[in-house]
Order: sequence, then C-alpha cells, then structure tokens
Amino acid sequence: MIDDNSLIEMSVEEIRQCLVRLLCRLDSICRENNIQYSLAHGTLLGAARHRGFIPWDDDIDVMMTAENYRKFISLPCFQSADKNSEIVLLSFENKEQTRCYYPFSKLTDNMTLIKTKFLRDESGIWIDIFPVTAIPDKPRQYRYYFIKMQIMHRLLSASHRYRGNIDWNPVTWVKQAVCNVCYIKRFFLTKIMKEIAFSVPWDSTDLVSVLWGYGEKETFSKSLFDRYTELEFEGMKFMAISKYETYLTSVYEKWRELPPVEDQVGHHYYTAYKRKT
Repeated sequence: MIDDNSLIEMSVEEIRQCLVRLLCRLDSICRENNIQYSLAHGTLLGAARHRGFIPWDDDIDVMMTAENYRKFISLPCFQSADKNSEIVLLSFENKEQTRCYYPFSKLTDNMTLIKTKFLRDESGIWIDIFPVTAIPDKPRQYRYYFIKMQIMHRLLSASHRYRGNIDWNPVTWVKQAVCNVCYIKRFFLTKIMKEIAFSVPWDSTDLVSVLWGYGEKETFSKSLFDRYTELEFEGMKFMAISKYETYLTSVYEKWRELPPVEDQVGHHYYTAYKRKT
C-alpha cells in the first residue's frame, strides 16, 4: 500500500495519457513476440468512430484469442516482474504473486494507484486484456454454457463489491454477507469460470466469445479473428480485427451514431493517483 502523503491526484487527461502509454507498451511487446491482439469494446468503438477515446470514456480494453492470450501471459518479461517493476501484469495464472482473481488479465502501471469506494482491491491504472475462447455451437450446449457463465459472472462480480458508509438494514446486510462469502471463495470461483471458458477446443466449433464481455452479443464466428488490420487511436496505430465493423454492429448496433446527450456519460468510478518523484 502506498502512503497517501506520497500521492498526487491525476486528471482525466493524465489518466488517458497513462493508458495510451500502457497500450503502446502492450503493442510493442505483442509485435516483438508475434502475438496478435485487437482493440475491444469501447476502445474499438472509439478508434473506429473518433480515432481515439470516446469523449466521455477513460479506459482501454483489448482482446486476444485463447492461443495469443496464453502466449502473452506466459512471456518471461511478466514472469520476472516484481512489485517494484514499472509495468506489472496481473493474471490469475500468477495469482500467488499478484493476488489477481479476475478471469482476465490487467496490464498495470505500478507507478500509479487507483482508489474506489466500491471495489475491495487497489492497483495501478490498467488495461483490461480479455481472452476470446471457443464456445459450443450446438443449441442446447450453447444455452447451458451461457447460463453457467452468467452465474459465475454474477458471483465473481459480487466478490469485488464492498460498500461502506451506507445505511445498514437487513437487506443490505444480507447482500454484503453474500459478497463477503463470494470474496472468500473468489479464487475458487475464478478457477471454475476459467475451466468452463477454456473447456471447448478451438478447432471443435465455429463459435467464439469474449470472456467477461457482453455475453451473447459478443458471440462470433471464429473467422472474425483470422485477419487483423490497424486503426488509429490517439494519433497512433494499433491492432484491430479486420472485420471490426461486424463486431461493433453486433455489440453496439448503430455504432456510427452518437448516443443521446443524456447517455454520453462515462463510468468513471475511481480516483487515480501517481507517486511523487
């Protein structure tokens, strides 16, 4: 834990600059090691529509096929990192060192710190890295898969939550008690969720989905991840799936149009700090 006296609060612009630096680092590492990735979610939408951040957004997401994801998290540069490293990869596969219990990975800036009222754990500013895994293509197995994943998603989401300074009553007490149990079992829950997600062999089906993403809206033919291109994001070029318009239409429908003004709000729920130098 960093002493509060050694912290300087960061502006939204400083947070964005830090995120772009992380993305540049990820891009460099991937290109050096022949690993393909794609911008994802609002980051891909921002690149396609704004050539950068969505004006009211302040995070970065990328996605990788299961094979690329395994290669990435196994790179020696991440295995040798320690708590004093400038960049740290938080992954469940390295949970003994990072205590990470997410079913995806986070590339973090260790010179910063995120504080939030509603999440239990603190880390540096991060980029989320989501694996793309094969899913069953037979209707009954497909439906059962997403039911299981939705249950696991809710339980793990509950494990992250902690609400302080609220009016305690029987309902909120029960909710927090459930969250506490899920938190105690968080590593077990993540293990089960990842086993489900990676249980289907890539070559046994035509369907894939983004783990911890938008569920069935992020279900595609795996051919979507056969080819990659580059898109501009904040003045630089980064990898993206060539058929990114297919992805964006599935996830956001009329993605070329701006949402109503009242919906142009971010999900900024934290305060970011950098260390004094």
